[in-house]
Formats: sequence, structure tokens, C-alpha cells
Amino acid sequence: MSFNGSARHVRNPALPLPLRAMALRSCVMRLCRLTGERYTHALARYADTLGIDLTNVTEQELLTALARIESERNQILEQVRAFERKRVREKLRGKRRLGKADVVAFRELRDPTAIASGLAHPRAQAPRKNYWSTEQWRRFAVSLLAWGGIFFLGAIVVLTCRFLGIIRPEEQSWIIPLVAGGSGLILGTAILVFKGR
Repeated sequence: MSFNGSARHVRNPALPLPLRAMALRSCVMRLCRLTGERYTHALARYADTLGIDLTNVTEQELLTALARIESERNQILEQVRAFERKRVREKLRGKRRLGKADVVAFRELRDPTAIASGLAHPRAQAPRKNYWSTEQWRRFAVSLLAWGGIFFLGAIVVLTCRFLGIIRPEEQSWIIPLVAGGSGLILGTAILVFKGR
């Protein structure tokens, strides 16, 4: 059931109060899927801010909590829509990639405590340190491809010399450059595909 369906169950006075409380917790769970907050943390946060226990609520507390949850969800959705409209305009102008500030801003959108209290998301304050930029990964991958190609060509030269009789067949000197070259080519290609985006 969707958030709006659960909210309709919460507002329905014909349903028993425990079923409506369960629908309210379902609304919290769907809000947590949107924000990325843990369900237990969200329940504790609502218990602190509203002063009610969402597992045992009265009619009035139920409707108060639902109004708070819906307003928080609507704020988050409106900010996400504004971010989406901004990104569409940027893409039309040719800016396809998100900047670091945009990534931080998007993470802040997903934090309900930032909306409720004006605080920044903890991950936005201390972003994960990226030691290499995309360009550095590309250079590394290209150098791996180059060295892999050199070793691979070396293995081909050794095999050709062996085939022509220049190198005796019992010498296995072609295995090391072949393995090193092949692994360099595979690793370089994988880095270009996955990190070079």
C-alpha cells in the first residue's frame, strides 16, 4: 500500500484504533524509504518532537502525528521536485554531471532532521573522501592499458619467435608477458568502464 493509502486508513474513523496506529507506522516506514532514515530512529524522533508513542496513540495524537508526517513528506517531495526541475534545465544547457555541491544538496534533501531543525545532514558535513578524481582514474586505466598492450605485444613477439624456431620450444618465457599483458588490458578496460563515467 502507498503512503497516501496508509494515510487514508489513519483518517478513517470506522477502523479500530490499533489498525489506524499500524497504518501510521506504515506511513513512517514509507517516509523512511524516501529519506533514508532508519525506521527506529524516525519513531524515536517523532516520539521526542511530538511527545507521543506511535505504538500506543489516541485519536487526537494519531491525527497530529499524521499531519506532521505528511507536512514533512510534502516538504521533502517539493524540494526533490525543485531539484529535479533545476537538473532538467541544467541538462538542457549541456551540464550532464552533478557537481560536488549538488551532491551535498541532494543528500540534504533526503534528511528529515534538516527540514525539521535546519541542521545539515551529517554525511553532507563530512563527505566521503574521494582520493582520486575521475580524470586520475582515466589516466591510471590508460597507463594500465598501455603497459598491458606492451606486455601483450611482447608475448606475441616471443610466440612468433618460438614458432619461427628462433626460441627453443621448451623455454616458457612467453607465459609471464602474456598473463601480465592480458590482466593489464582487462583491468584497464574495467577501470575505464566503471570509474571513467
